[in-house]
Amino acid sequence: MNGPAHMQSIPLDLRTFEGPSCLLPGESKHEFEIIRGMMIEDIRPKTNMEWLWILDLIELSWEILRYRRLKEKILQVYRANAIASILQD
Repeated sequence: MNGPAHMQSIPLDLRTFEGPSCLLPGESKHEFEIIRGMMIEDIRPKTNMEWLWILDLIELSWEILRYRRLKEKILQVYRANAIASILQD
């Protein structure tokens, strides 16, 4: 993955949309950039429309990963309470 190479091919008008729209505390910009780089390298968008699609796909993929991490944290926090509740019944 060559970071600077894919950065140069993003159309200038779309560069403001290339970063994450909002990182939450504890999220890694570096991890976001790795995912972005892999997707751009695999898909290799050429037109402005393809770039808009890939930027949305990157953002949506990041949100999916965020929700998976959130779900895992929620399960970790409430798992013991759920088991205790079941055992009490």
